[in-house]
Amino acid sequence: MNHLIVVVGAGPAGLAVANVMTKQGHEVVVLNRDIKFGGLAEYGIFPNKHKLRGGLRKGYWEILTRPNVRYFGNVMVGNGYHLTVSELRALGPSAVVFSTGAQGTKTIGVEGDTAQGVYHAKDCVYHYNLLPEFSTRPFEMGQRVAVIGIGDVMVDTPRRFAPSAPISIRTPSRRRWCGSLRA
Repeated sequence: MNHLIVVVGAGPAGLAVANVMTKQGHEVVVLNRDIKFGGLAEYGIFPNKHKLRGGLRKGYWEILTRPNVRYFGNVMVGNGYHLTVSELRALGPSAVVFSTGAQGTKTIGVEGDTAQGVYHAKDCVYHYNLLPEFSTRPFEMGQRVAVIGIGDVMVDTPRRFAPSAPISIRTPSRRRWCGSLRA
C-alpha cells in the first residue's frame, strides 16, 4: 500500500526521509521554508563547503526529481504562515514529518548577551552566505573570543571569522541529553 508522506524541511534529515519513503514507493511532498533545498548543507559554514555541496546537490536533486516526489520551496508551515499543521493534516497524509532543524536565534540569558561584539550563530551563517541585511554587516573579533554552544556552527564559526588572527578561543558548551532510549 502506498502512502502520502508530507516532509516539512528539505535539509539533510528531510531529504533522507524523502529518500527512504520514495524508495519504498510512497508519494512524498517536501515543503521547505527556503527556496533552495539542502538546509545547513547549503547554507552552513564548513571547510570545503563548495566542494562538498556540489556532491550533495547532485544526490539531493536525484531524490527531488523522482516521479513520486513533489518539492515546494518558499513555503512556511505554522500558525500565521502559508500552511498550518491542521491544514497539512486535512490533506490526509499518512504521516507529517517535521525536519526543520535549528530555527531562530537563541540567547543564553546572561548579562551582555546583546552587547556590541556578541554575535549569534545564525547571523554568522547568514553573513557567510551573503544573505541580504547580513552580507555587508561587519563581524569584528578581538584577540580573545568565546564561542558558546555546541555543534557544527560552533566549531566552524571561529575558523571562518578569525582564520589568521592570533586569537585565544574558548568554547564553553553544554548539551542537554535525555540519556539512551531503549525499546
